[in-house]
Amino acid sequence: MKVAIIGGGFVGLTLGHRLAKLGHKVVIFEKEKYLGGLAISFKKRGWRWYLESYYHHIFTNDYEFRRLARELSQRIIFKKAKTSVLYKDSIYQLDGFKILMSFKPFVKYPV
Repeated sequence: MKVAIIGGGFVGLTLGHRLAKLGHKVVIFEKEKYLGGLAISFKKRGWRWYLESYYHHIFTNDYEFRRLARELSQRIIFKKAKTSVLYKDSIYQLDGFKILMSFKPFVKYPV
């Protein structure tokens, strides 16, 4: 069977892979210059790792995704997340309750 998939994001690529394994002829159409959809990331010169282009991430307990990665011989690297914000030309790490509550703009305007 010939199958056309519109969208080369994670779901479209996974579907295409599974259908091709079943012997179907698959064509994936993507409007962007790259595949990956919301799961795409970027890396600037000198960086040691990639940064997500969108707020899209994988949890360590996403066993189906991990199984698919193994099937595709893709390595997944899980790092402890750090959440930061740019405020008045400075970067502040906001990934914990104490840090969040000591963030000066919040302290200045208590609830």
